[in-house]
Amino acid sequence: MKKINLIIFDLDGTIIDSSQDIVNGINHMLDALGFQGKRHDEIIPYVGYGVEYLVESCLPKGRMELLRDGIEVFVSHNISHLFDNTKLFPGIAEILPYFDSKRKVILTNRQKDITEKLLEGFGISKYFDAVLGGDDEKCRKPSTCPIDNLLADFKETKDVAIMVGDTEVDIKTGKDAGISTCAVSYGMGKMDELERAGADYIIDHISRLKDIVY
Repeated sequence: MKKINLIIFDLDGTIIDSSQDIVNGINHMLDALGFQGKRHDEIIPYVGYGVEYLVESCLPKGRMELLRDGIEVFVSHNISHLFDNTKLFPGIAEILPYFDSKRKVILTNRQKDITEKLLEGFGISKYFDAVLGGDDEKCRKPSTCPIDNLLADFKETKDVAIMVGDTEVDIKTGKDAGISTCAVSYGMGKMDELERAGADYIIDHISRLKDIVY
């Protein structure tokens, strides 16, 4: 076990199971722009790097002039359908109060306002000391900037912080920032990618974080 004071959680694929609503939003965007929809497994690999990357990766090649329109359509649809299929992963409602003595932060590449709506909607916003969104493209994962800022703001050292996430971008961000990393295998990332990223720990249920953090 490891002494930890600051737990940094990713959002999508770690705290909330939002993959279906993201897929639905992308396919709505593609349909609105006159393109054929995509399968779930064709969309999910692009989640985690921010909305621009997601939409750009799902648009047909050579149609980047539609990027701004695509983002606008996707975000508008997503905001209107945040809770259609999205739910908390099993164990999240229990693990957050369990670590009540720890500082907890959401670090996501989603827009901050949407993230806050989701946390409030699920009644878990009270458990987090800060929410960092991906609004500033110069200070979002995989940049270490947000973690560096968190450590400075909370006056914590790298050895007592851990990044918990479901994709290689989460693990890379944590490792590059010099903090511990814990991958969750129940999210959108593939196991081989998480292993290749070099996560310090890999868990198949969020409750197992109790076996790592004290």
